[in-house]
Amino acid sequence: MPVAADETDKDYTLSVYAKTSGVTGTGANFRVYFKDASGNYIYNGADLVIYDSKTIGGTTDWTRLSTYFKAPANTAAIQIDLRILGAGTVYFDGAELVYGRVLDNYYSNENASLEWGNLENWTMSSLGTGDGKSSEIAKRGSYSLKLNGNTASKNLGQYVEVQGNANDPLTISGWAYSTNPNPSGGYFALDVVLRYNDGTEDVFIQEFDKSRANQWQMLKSTIRAQKAFYQAKVYVLYYNQTGAVYFDNIKLEERSSLSQKAYDSSGNFVTATTDELNNRSSFNFDSNGNLLDSTDASSKKASFVYDLLNKLKSATLKGPTLAEDIQTSYIYDAQGNLKSRTDPNGRVTNFDYNAINKAVTETDPLGKFITYDYDENGNLKSSIRGKGANTVQSESYTYDRKNRLLETYVGGVKQFTNVYNFADDKTQMTLADGVTKYTYSYDANHRVLTAAEPGNSFTLTNEYGQTPGNSNGMRVKYTETMGGMSQITSFSYDELRRMTTATGPRGGLTEFFYNEQGAQSRIKNGATEIYQDFDNAGRLTGQTVIGSSKLDLKNSYYANGQVNTYKEDGTTHTFVYDFAKRLASWNNGTNTVTYNYDKAGNLKNPHGLNLTFNEVNEVIGYLYDDAGNLTQDNKYKYTWDQQGQLTTVKNLSDTVLASYTYHPNGLRKTKTVGSTMNYHYDETNLIRITNGSGATVWTFTWADGKPVSMTNASGTTFYYVTNFRGDVIRIMDGNGNFVASYSYDPWGKVLSVTENAAVAGQPIRYASYAYDTETQLYYLQARYYDPETARFVSRDPDGGDQDNPISQNLYAYGNDDPVNNVDPDGQWAITLGAIGPAGWFLLGALTIYSVVLSYRYYAEHREATLPDEGGVILGRKVSRERAAELLRRGKNVISGSKKAAKKIAKKAWRKVYKDQAHKKPGSRPHWHGKGKQKPPGHSLW
Repeated sequence: MPVAADETDKDYTLSVYAKTSGVTGTGANFRVYFKDASGNYIYNGADLVIYDSKTIGGTTDWTRLSTYFKAPANTAAIQIDLRILGAGTVYFDGAELVYGRVLDNYYSNENASLEWGNLENWTMSSLGTGDGKSSEIAKRGSYSLKLNGNTASKNLGQYVEVQGNANDPLTISGWAYSTNPNPSGGYFALDVVLRYNDGTEDVFIQEFDKSRANQWQMLKSTIRAQKAFYQAKVYVLYYNQTGAVYFDNIKLEERSSLSQKAYDSSGNFVTATTDELNNRSSFNFDSNGNLLDSTDASSKKASFVYDLLNKLKSATLKGPTLAEDIQTSYIYDAQGNLKSRTDPNGRVTNFDYNAINKAVTETDPLGKFITYDYDENGNLKSSIRGKGANTVQSESYTYDRKNRLLETYVGGVKQFTNVYNFADDKTQMTLADGVTKYTYSYDANHRVLTAAEPGNSFTLTNEYGQTPGNSNGMRVKYTETMGGMSQITSFSYDELRRMTTATGPRGGLTEFFYNEQGAQSRIKNGATEIYQDFDNAGRLTGQTVIGSSKLDLKNSYYANGQVNTYKEDGTTHTFVYDFAKRLASWNNGTNTVTYNYDKAGNLKNPHGLNLTFNEVNEVIGYLYDDAGNLTQDNKYKYTWDQQGQLTTVKNLSDTVLASYTYHPNGLRKTKTVGSTMNYHYDETNLIRITNGSGATVWTFTWADGKPVSMTNASGTTFYYVTNFRGDVIRIMDGNGNFVASYSYDPWGKVLSVTENAAVAGQPIRYASYAYDTETQLYYLQARYYDPETARFVSRDPDGGDQDNPISQNLYAYGNDDPVNNVDPDGQWAITLGAIGPAGWFLLGALTIYSVVLSYRYYAEHREATLPDEGGVILGRKVSRERAAELLRRGKNVISGSKKAAKKIAKKAWRKVYKDQAHKKPGSRPHWHGKGKQKPPGHSLW
C-alpha cells in the first residue's frame, strides 16, 4: 500500500480477522514490512524493520488481530503478509490499515478515505473541471473528493458486496465540508441503494445540513433492510448545488451504530428508546413528568403512583400475577416529609422530623433506631444507633466558623481533629493523642500533591502534567515513599485523555488501545495480548487472551442487557432472571442451580442453606446487635466498634481468626492473622500491602477501576486477566505464561484456585474485590460480604432506591443480580450497563442516601472545590476531572432521558457532591452550589 510523503513517521493501525482449523506449529499471524521509494525493504541498522501480530493456532473462531506501529520516516509503501507457520488451515478476512492508534469499525467499501489512486474503486458521474481527488482540504489523511456545485447531478458511487436479511442493519457515514451550499438546492447527501434478492431495490438518502458552511460536518445513519439483499451501492450526492464541497471518509458498516429515542407529542418526555440492536424499551409519563410505568426490552415492567404533590406513593415491580407483585409504598406528612415506608412484606419503617423538617429519627420494624441532632447552622451534630435504652453506635461532630468539620467523637471520645488551609483544603488530621497525624498538601488547583500517613511511614506523592499536550492536567505518576525507599507508578494518555499506558513500580507495562467507540479493543500486558470484541450496543462479547497459550471468553446478552451466557475456556454458564431482574437460575454446563427469594429480596436457599428472615431481613437463628450488625452466624462470631466497623472474627469456639483496624477515612488499615499486614491506598484503590516489619508483600497497579498488574515480595511483576464483571480469572507472567487460575459461582464463592508459588495468596479475586482466605469474606471497604450466604454481614449505609424495592434490602448483594451488578465499595449496587471509553461504563441505580453517611463522608473525605461547576464541594476522594465529567454527563442527558440523567447524576452526587447535599428520607437528592450557581437555586434530579 502506498504511503504519501506527509504520512510517514506517523501512527498506523492494522487489523485482520483470522479463523483457524487444526493449525499446528507456530501458528497464524500477519507481518508488516516497510519499503522506501526505490522498493527496498527498510532496515534499522542491520535489522529489518518488521511488526508481527500475535500468533494463533489450534482450532479457533474468528479473532480480530491488530497491531499499532509507526512507519519509518522514509516509508513509501507498507507491505502486509498474511501467514501460516505450520500445518493446518487459516482463513483471513477484513484486513484494514488506517491512520492513527484507533481501531476503526470494519467497513465494507474500499478506499473509504479516498487516498488510493485516482479515486480507485469509485465510479464518477457528471464530474466537470476541477472536480475529483483533491489535496486542498481533508478530514483524515491527505486527500478528499472535491465537487464544484452547478446544475448537474454530480455523484461518486461504489458497488459494495454485502448480503443480509430483512431488518439487518447497515450504517452509512461520512464527512463533508461545503463552502456555500444552497439550502433550497438539490441533494447534498449520502445515498445507499439496496438490491434485494427478489430483483427490487430500495433507496435510502441521508442529507447533510445545508445551512452549515465552511466547516466539517459528519453524517451517520443506520438503515434497515426491508427484505433479504445481496448487494449495495454507496453514493455521495451534490445535485444542483452551489459552492464547492469536499467529501471524506465514506464508510458503509454492516452493523448498527445508532440508538433512537421517541418523545411524546409535547417533545418533553422520552416514551421509548431503541438501542443499536433494535431492542426497545418504553416509558409512560403523566403531564407533570412523573414516570408512571416502564417496560424494558425483555418485557420486565415497573409501575409508579404519585400523590397530588408529585411524591412517589408506591413503586411496583410487576410479577406474572398480581399476587407476585413486589411493591414498596410511602406516606408523607403535611410538610411533604416521608413519614413511613412499607416494604414488600408489609413491614413499616417510620421517620420523624424537627421543626425545620430535618430528619431526627428513623425507626425500623424491630424498633432499632437512628437519631440525628443538628447545630444552629444545620450541620449534623450527632448520630446514634440503638434500640430502646441501648446505644450501640454514637458519633458526634463539631464545626468551625466556616462550617467545616473540626472534630469527630465516637462514644464520647475524640477520634480526630481536622486542620484546613485558606482554600478550605484539609491539610491535617490529628488523632486523639495529639501526636499521630495524617497530612496533605495541594497544588494551586486544589489537587492532592502529597498524602502522608502518621510519621511519614507511608507517603504518596502525585505529579500532574504541566505542559501542553495529551497529559496536561492529568496525573502522570504517583510516588510511594516508605522506609526511605521510593517506587513510581506512571501513566500516559492519548489526545482524548484516555489512558494509554500504566507502568507499575517495577516496570511492568500495560498498554491500552481503543476502538472507534472508545472501548478498549486491545490490552497488552508484557508478552500477553488481550483482544476485546463488542456488539453494536457496545457490550463486551468476547475476549481473546493470547500469551504462550490462548484463552477465549464469550458473552451473550438478553435484550435488556442482562448477561445470558458466559463461556470460559469451553465451559458455558447460562443465566436466567425473574421478572424483578433477580438471578433465578445458573447452569454451569453440567448442573442447574435455582434461586428462591422472598418479596423483600432475601435469597432463601444460598448454597444449600435454608434461610428464613425476620421483619428487618435479618436471618432467623443468627444473632445481630441493635445496629443490625451480624454478631454470630453458623460459622463465626463478629465484633464491631462504635462506628460499625468489624474488628474481630472468631470461630464458634472463640478462637480469633482475624482482627482489623481502620484509617480515619474508614478504609482498612491492618489485618492481623497471626502476623499483621498493613494496607496502603491511592484514594480508594489498594496499592500496597506490607508486613509488620514494613517489607512489601504485594504491590498493585490499577487503571480505570480494574487491577492490571501485581508485584510480589521478590519484585516480580505479574498481570491480571479479568472478565466482563471484573473477576480475576487468570494471572500471567511477563512471558505470557498462566501462573494462576480462579473460578467462582455467580455469588463469588470460590470454586477452584490454582496458583504458582510466586503469586500464592494474592488477594484480588471476584469482581476485583479483596478476598480474605481465613474467613472467606470479601472486603468491600464500607462492609464485608459473605458469598456463602450471598449477603453482607452488616447493613447498607445507603438506604436503597426509592423506585426499586429490591434495593432497599440492606443485606442483599447486588440487588439479587450478582451477574450484572457489582458493589466496589459496599454502598450501592452498580449495573454494568454499557462500554465507555476505558471499559465498562457503570450506571448506578438512583438511591436514597443516608444522612449520616452523607455528612460522614463529607467530614472524612472533603477534598477541594470545583469553581467552574458552581463551586460544588468534592467528597469521597473523587478527582476533580472525574467530578466534572460526571456532572457533564448528567447535564448532557437530562433533556433526553430523565431517568438516565437521574441515575448518572445520582452517582455523581453520592460520590462527589456532599458538602451541602440535602435529603430528607424518601425525597429526591439535590444539592446547593457554593457561590454562584448555574442555574441559580437548587439543582434537582
